[in-house]
Amino acid sequence: MSDNLACEPGAEETPEALRRPDEGPLLEAAAGDDFLGVQAYTRMRVGRAGPLGPAQHAEQTLTGWESWPEALEAAVGGAHGETGLPVLVTESGVSAADDARRIEYVQRALEGTRRCLDDDLPVPGYLYWSALDNFEWVLGYGPTFGLITSSAPPSGAPPAEGSPAGGGGPGQRPALRGSRRPGSAPEAREECCRRAAGEEE
Repeated sequence: MSDNLACEPGAEETPEALRRPDEGPLLEAAAGDDFLGVQAYTRMRVGRAGPLGPAQHAEQTLTGWESWPEALEAAVGGAHGETGLPVLVTESGVSAADDARRIEYVQRALEGTRRCLDDDLPVPGYLYWSALDNFEWVLGYGPTFGLITSSAPPSGAPPAEGSPAGGGGPGQRPALRGSRRPGSAPEAREECCRRAAGEEE
């Protein structure tokens, strides 16, 4: 589900126009089901001509999305409002190199879920994405979503420094394939893109 926000005068109908073709048929197909599963990670800012991208100076994730955990509350409320079904949160999470940012994101997402419950919306469960760092489509192992750190070195490669098998202090996340862990979101995104393109440092 999307959390689309009109950000320009005259764009009030654009969010729904963008959302309806993708989500409308799915919501209609769910009629009569036991529950509806939703996932939401960010919001989409839109203008009269369409998507605007993240706001200037907005905090961004390693995938380049605006960090906006409140999208989950909007998605749960919207899905239940349109279908009347219980809404199971099937995915919620953030790609971040800094676990403090991950904790803040999850806390805000859960606070939104709590507000839904306080408003008597039936939310039977919340599933975080993901328990472990995972292979993230074209971005590979770069964006880290996991509550638990994992590393994925090439077959036969030694464990990454900082991983449980490779040493390092508690709470340290291992470097990707033994390389230096990016220190900032833009730097991390660049590394993710390089790795997705098959380039090495």
